[in-house]
Amino acid sequence: MGAFRAAYEGGVDNVIAMAKKLGITTLDQHFDPTFRSHPDITYGASIATGGANIRAIDMAYMNATIANMGEMVGVKTLAKTVELKSLKSTAIDTGADYDLAREQARDFARGNIRIPGTRELDPVVILQVKSADGTVVFTQPEPEKKQVVDAGSVWLLHSIMSDCGARFIIWGCGDSNNDLRLDSFMENGTKIPGGVKTGTQQGPLNAADTLATWMNGYSRYAATSVWVGNANKDLVRDGPPANYAAANTTVRLFKNWMGWYHTYLSGKGVFTTPAGFDALRPRNVAQSGLHSPATDRGLAGGCDQTVVSWVRTDVTYASDCEEKEVDSRNGLLASDQTPAQFRVMRKFVKLPNLKPELAVELVKELKDKNIPIAPTEKSTGQAAVAIANLTNGKTVTGTTQVVGSVATSQLKTWKLEIGAGGNPTEWKAIGQGDNPVSNAILGVIDTKDLQNGVYTVRLTAEDAVLKSLLTSVTINVAKGPATPTPTSKPGSTPTPFGSTPVPGT
Repeated sequence: MGAFRAAYEGGVDNVIAMAKKLGITTLDQHFDPTFRSHPDITYGASIATGGANIRAIDMAYMNATIANMGEMVGVKTLAKTVELKSLKSTAIDTGADYDLAREQARDFARGNIRIPGTRELDPVVILQVKSADGTVVFTQPEPEKKQVVDAGSVWLLHSIMSDCGARFIIWGCGDSNNDLRLDSFMENGTKIPGGVKTGTQQGPLNAADTLATWMNGYSRYAATSVWVGNANKDLVRDGPPANYAAANTTVRLFKNWMGWYHTYLSGKGVFTTPAGFDALRPRNVAQSGLHSPATDRGLAGGCDQTVVSWVRTDVTYASDCEEKEVDSRNGLLASDQTPAQFRVMRKFVKLPNLKPELAVELVKELKDKNIPIAPTEKSTGQAAVAIANLTNGKTVTGTTQVVGSVATSQLKTWKLEIGAGGNPTEWKAIGQGDNPVSNAILGVIDTKDLQNGVYTVRLTAEDAVLKSLLTSVTINVAKGPATPTPTSKPGSTPTPFGSTPVPGT
């Protein structure tokens, strides 16, 4: 449904195995350490409903199974099971083998042949057969029922597919069948409880091209699959780029069909108001508060954040975060240079096993988000923020450059400010940045704009791990001719201000 994505081929195989359980008959695990089972099976790391050999009838049947909380209802399949290695390929075979490949492809698409491991049941097609004189010659007995997936897991999937708030990026919540949201409505305006998922197949040469679009969904009374595309595999070009005109067509077909059909059922007395899914909720699910570092939809992020979500009560969930001991002075990993009073435990978002360096780069780009990741360097005992060339009580005249360092493990921003008095109520920024600096000019104090007296200079830094860090000095401003203030030379180390930065929250 939509795009199934996995980090490696073994993950793709797990996704395919689940799809086959739910009713897809045309996918096969394609990673084998000794051979690739069929030359035409090369899904890569992303599988889309329109991009692989998936039939619309299978998608509808899968949605019916989801609507039944993982219970498949049907009759024993009459399809013949064949090994993939026995199937020919229209891509590489020639002559009689090519003709056989075309015949097998047709049988495969029609559901007459099936690969091992796929579903054992098929939808019921014929309910009853009568002769010309009205005599009943066949009546379909009660169909078989088989729980193919744990109902609790299906409920979690349903909770996403049925929540229009989860579709906030593109589709959102709808008001009628005339809008391009994904909710469907009866002709009297009643919303039809159900789940839905769109899918778009990109063109083979350019991701901006559209080859086909899907929309699949279900209610308590119907499972529907809609496909829009060209049978000759031409691109769908019915609108400007990024308008998703083909997807709009799919949405309108799906919504209006579901609206008409449920109105028809209501007219037949099946229901007055379509039922929801609360009565089908499995016993092994519950809504629970979970620690999650998510930052979407206005969430603050961070590992102490709690969100409410559906969970399976019979499953233990691994945390998305991990704890590390860090030096509270700089946010680096605690080391033998870290006294006990500066050792603190902090929570960090776990990095993925595959290419964790890419995740680190993404976090750097998203500085405005609260995504703490564990440092890799050990602390040398140095403070994270320091003013190097000013000391308490120093007299400043003329123009003075303020030299210092800002080096936290996950810096967001830093700011250098000055305020009148020993405990200022107002501050003026004289320097700021969002990158680490080391023994560099942080800002400039120009005494021509100041009155004689005591002033406080403070340096603050915002860090994803340590939150707020602060160091400050008090100075005396005396009007007089400007005198040069020694600054650090390349390679030299200014005498650091002796106080220890105070971590804040």
